[in-house]
Amino acid sequence: MCSYQVKREMENKVFGAFLILLIVTSSAIVVGDGFRMVNAQTPQNDVTLDIQKFTWEQPTLKVIVITEENSSWWQPYYVDSVLRAVGIWNDAFQVFAANHSEFEYVKGLSLVPTFSDDAHSGFDIYVSWTTEPINGGGDNVGLSATYSISGIAVNSSVSLAVNNGFGIALDEVEMQNVVLHELGHSLGLGHCNSLGDIMYPSSLLGSPAQGISTLDVFGVATVCGWLANSSEEMPSDKWPKVSSVGSPSDVAYEFFPLSSANVPPLSVLEPIVGPVRFVFKVILKFVPLELLVIIAAAVAVLAVVSLVYRKREKGTLFAHSRGCRFFFCHRFFFAQSIEYTCAGFYKSRQTDEVSG
Repeated sequence: MCSYQVKREMENKVFGAFLILLIVTSSAIVVGDGFRMVNAQTPQNDVTLDIQKFTWEQPTLKVIVITEENSSWWQPYYVDSVLRAVGIWNDAFQVFAANHSEFEYVKGLSLVPTFSDDAHSGFDIYVSWTTEPINGGGDNVGLSATYSISGIAVNSSVSLAVNNGFGIALDEVEMQNVVLHELGHSLGLGHCNSLGDIMYPSSLLGSPAQGISTLDVFGVATVCGWLANSSEEMPSDKWPKVSSVGSPSDVAYEFFPLSSANVPPLSVLEPIVGPVRFVFKVILKFVPLELLVIIAAAVAVLAVVSLVYRKREKGTLFAHSRGCRFFFCHRFFFAQSIEYTCAGFYKSRQTDEVSG
């Protein structure tokens, strides 16, 4: 009996460990065309950011956000997500220019949003939402496409998915991160190889609100480097002058803090998701993301097998226990019958002796 209890306790602990590991590794499921949110673990010297082959000929970019408030899927926080993403980029331009005098020209860059229910002409960046799969479907939740002539950007369109690859609506934080990433593409940035950077090509479900790195702003400064000398010409074969950049030796790779105005409301699940995310960050330091996805799949299979085993075992034990109860009840009934019979015989016999 004791050994059986110990065995059951061990099975419960193993099963619990399976479920915990499944929850943690499931957080590694990737979505999106590119937006992540953990502190970068890549050494500064190894961090690189791709640069696209176009530039803007004006420092102020007009952004039109096309709303669809009459659609059933529309959420008011879509507008707030864009406003905060634009604010994060604008704040980063100002702070970067203030801290690095050689890039003072960056403070002239800005994104100016306008909201409309129609796509009017004359804007630089067009932001819209869709319920249809983006770029072939799958896990893509954002797409940026820029039209340029001779290396000069004419306009850029940003398409945002309403739902992720699982058909679940993106929440406010996720939407903000997607917009922040896609605006980076519209500004001329490619992807970054650092997992913690907003320009990393994928995003983790449940990630917190992400900020912009100094490398991201340096990348934009490189794209619009002609602003340092406005009299310099910008032929397509000379600007931008590089296809990728790394952090300069005098610019530390770090993230700009989010102002209170650009922090989205926390989800009610944050007290639960937060600790899980922290554990996952620690695991990511030692285990590659791809391996975690494989582990998650393996753990899921083990969890299902364990559930089936436990269910069958429980059914067997229940049937066995019913048989035991019937057996004991039968013995009890048989013993009581004997007792009653003997007692009755003894009483009858005793009466006979007295009367005799």
